[in-house]
Amino acid sequence: MSSSDTHQTSRTSTNDETTRWTLAETFIRFCGPLPTGDYLLVVIDEYSRYPEVEIPKSTSAKATIPKFDKILSTHGIPIEIKTDNGPPFNSQEFKEFLEELGFSHRKITPLWPKANAEAERFMRTLSKAIITAHTEQLNWK
Repeated sequence: MSSSDTHQTSRTSTNDETTRWTLAETFIRFCGPLPTGDYLLVVIDEYSRYPEVEIPKSTSAKATIPKFDKILSTHGIPIEIKTDNGPPFNSQEFKEFLEELGFSHRKITPLWPKANAEAERFMRTLSKAIITAHTEQLNWK
């Protein structure tokens, strides 16, 4: 079986509780504050580069975990997530959530975009689109 066959197999969707996102790594990052005062929780699968975006009420772990859990319920549980060292990702509550679901957490180096390049690039594109929509008085949601 070639490596591309392996990737295709791992991307197959099932209703099994242990379904995993493609390969191992998923990036999580906040975007904001936006001109409207909102923040966006962005989750990106490293292999497929597929993004999911949620709008939490705040950047606290208490608000982040249900939004992240919603994304995981749709796509399955990744083997590893990468985050910056932001407060919601360093909280005890988030750590317990990760342990409960059974995946590892890798904290990337702050202020070093290469460590989280996929997420950083998507953030730039997303921010431009939202700022443009806000400037033109369009609903960006």
